[in-house]
Amino acid sequence: MADAPYEPTEAAIANVIEKTGGDPRKLAVAYLRAQKRARDSETAFNVMAKLDGAMDAAIRGDVSGVADGLTRATSVLRGHREQSEDTLVRSGYAPRRGSQTPPRPPSGGS
Repeated sequence: MADAPYEPTEAAIANVIEKTGGDPRKLAVAYLRAQKRARDSETAFNVMAKLDGAMDAAIRGDVSGVADGLTRATSVLRGHREQSEDTLVRSGYAPRRGSQTPPRPPSGGS
């Protein structure tokens, strides 16, 4: 059974709007940062699960199982890195792989 989506209280929503001054850009930045933290946490949990499998295999003396667990952990990390790099490329903060074009500087600086 899937969990019901989180429904914040009106007071919590008002608190966030107050903290950001109602600025849509600040709200978007806060949302995207929270989204990134959630992705990072999910990746860390998945890597931990793969490493746990590798540890269990090591305890059993199953070298093939250790290699499989480490390969899976590496695959999860590689996927996370590629997803993060793709996000930076789409936003214009990183060049495409193989591109000679430098990334654009962040906007809104001093």
